Amino acid sequence: MESSREITVPQLTAILINAMIGVEVFHLPQSVIQAAGTSAPLTVILGSLLGLAGLLTWVALGERYPRRSVFRYSESLIGSWPARFFNLCLLLLFATLTALAAREFGEVVVTYILKRTPVEVTVLVMLVLAALPTRNDLNTFAYIQLFYLPLILTPLPLILFSALKDSQFYYIQPFWNGDLSGILVGMLGVFGLFQVGLILTVVMPAMRKPRLAKKSVWWSVAITGGLYLIVVTVVLAFFGEAEARMILWPTLEFSKSVVFPGEFLERLDALLLVVWVFAVFTSLFSGYYLTVHGLAHLLHLRDHRPLSLFALPIVYGVAMIPQNVLQVGAVIRWVGRTGLILAFGYPLLLLLFHGLRSKGGKRDAEKTASST
Repeated sequence: MESSREITVPQLTAILINAMIGVEVFHLPQSVIQAAGTSAPLTVILGSLLGLAGLLTWVALGERYPRRSVFRYSESLIGSWPARFFNLCLLLLFATLTALAAREFGEVVVTYILKRTPVEVTVLVMLVLAALPTRNDLNTFAYIQLFYLPLILTPLPLILFSALKDSQFYYIQPFWNGDLSGILVGMLGVFGLFQVGLILTVVMPAMRKPRLAKKSVWWSVAITGGLYLIVVTVVLAFFGEAEARMILWPTLEFSKSVVFPGEFLERLDALLLVVWVFAVFTSLFSGYYLTVHGLAHLLHLRDHRPLSLFALPIVYGVAMIPQNVLQVGAVIRWVGRTGLILAFGYPLLLLLFHGLRSKGGKRDAEKTASST
């Protein structure tokens, strides 16, 4: 399970960004606008700041144990069996979110592209594509993520900004509409997209300089949060609040109505789908790799590769549980928001135990010094 310490800051940044940008690019505007109305851009900003706080909590733990992942240092902090229980719950959370993301990918594909293909086939194909590369080591995983990042980040803002000429910016007013409860609900939804702390704690010990992980977190949250802010703002300004509430995947719908300046590229929806497939693949790849890697740690296996295909039918089975696309969205939101308690509360608990242990160690040292 040991890997050479070669992961760099750009690689970790790419891993975090690709894990956070995925299938929800299409659905996020509707869910946030339904919750917060015209305050959706503000909601994205606040949710991103919450996500930053959560990731910095994991970084604080990693800085105290720079050469060990959470699967190692948690057992020394809270005990073997409690740590295994919480770690298993985290892995189940990530595996479930990975499975549901694959299912939503399949629903979009059979709705817009392969209308005669069963959704079971598209989901299985994408999961197989995500599972096969997980047999590689952590360094190869990082190189793959870094390779795909420019293919995602370069075209997506260009597509979004091309809609500005057809947008009405009075649609995004007022910036603060006074609906505090709706903003809080939307914040939790956005916060759920930044639940990549477990990936961070697995990759951080393999970095050349683990103390620079905080830099990667700042960059990844700034880029991801900025991209989500652009997506939500452009969709709101293009459709308006009332219409955006009614469209299931508004990001894809608006790309059908926009023509690139100069009209040399008329099918922006086709280009957006290609970029989105890259984003979904890297996101599923991250989630599946984390699941397999974490299971290997829990089972004390030296090699995670035997689990690469073993977990595939389990993840596929979870993906096919929802009966339709509306249930998929509802389950994703419920699992994501419920998982926030674990993804944010668990590192706080570990930090608390670390602080108590540090104070206890200082007191023992003081007693020993005074007795001598």
